[in-house]
Formats: sequence, structure tokens, C-alpha cells
Amino acid sequence: MVLDPMSALSIAASAVQFVDFARIIVCKSKDLYRSTDEVLKENKQTETVAIRLRELAESIGVPPTEPPLNSNSSLLISHLQTICIDCDSISTELLQRLHQLKVPDQLKHRKWRSFRQALKSVWSKWEIDSMAKRLSDLRADLETEVLVLLR
Repeated sequence: MVLDPMSALSIAASAVQFVDFARIIVCKSKDLYRSTDEVLKENKQTETVAIRLRELAESIGVPPTEPPLNSNSSLLISHLQTICIDCDSISTELLQRLHQLKVPDQLKHRKWRSFRQALKSVWSKWEIDSMAKRLSDLRADLETEVLVLLR
């Protein structure tokens, strides 16, 4: 069977892509299997950042005890509270998604459970990165609002 060059290149590219995908899954499942806290290192870091941002948003989002000086301050405080509410909801959603990617505590079939969770991690990477990006954008908005409010 003779293949034209473009078909051969397409088949070779597909094979390389499959091997790379398999390598990523095997490496992640190995990391999960060896992990002491049943979670990937990058997921643990994302979880830590989400928790800190949610706690910060909760502490900032508390309504002030004194009345605002003017309507402009009132508007800024309203924007700040909206950002804090959004931070809380997205952080909670991200933390729930990351919790689903942890390896269950059961000792039976731990290698297969690690493999399955690694596969889920690879499949949901785009979703997690998207939520982390939204949190990053909210963090920048939060910083801007606080700086303007302090001005």
C-alpha cells in the first residue's frame, strides 16, 4: 500500500500525539501513586491559591461599619463586594472540581485508581485552567478596586 506524503505525515503526527498523551497520563498516575496526599502537585498549588483568595475575599467582602463618605465610595464598595462574591463562588467551584480529582483513600487497586484520576486530570485540565484564569482576573480586579478605594 502506497501512501501520499501528506497521509503519511498525518499518520505519523497522530502516532506522536497518542504517545505524548499516554506519556503524560503515565507520568501523572505515577505522581499520584507516589503522592502522600493523593493529589497532583499542580492541583495542590491551585487549591492553596484558591483557598487563600477565597479567605481574602471573605474578609474584604464584609460590609463596612461606618457609612461611606460619598456616593462614589459607595459605588466602589458595591463593586468590591460583587468581586468578592464572584471570587467566593468560583473558588468554591474550583475547589470542588479539584477535590474530585483526588485519589480515594481506599488501598485496594490503588494503581488503577491513580491511573483513572490522572486521566480525569488530563481531561479536565482545560476546565481547571479556565477557572484559575477567571480567579486570576478577579484577583486583579480586586487589587484595582482596593487601590482605588484606598486612594
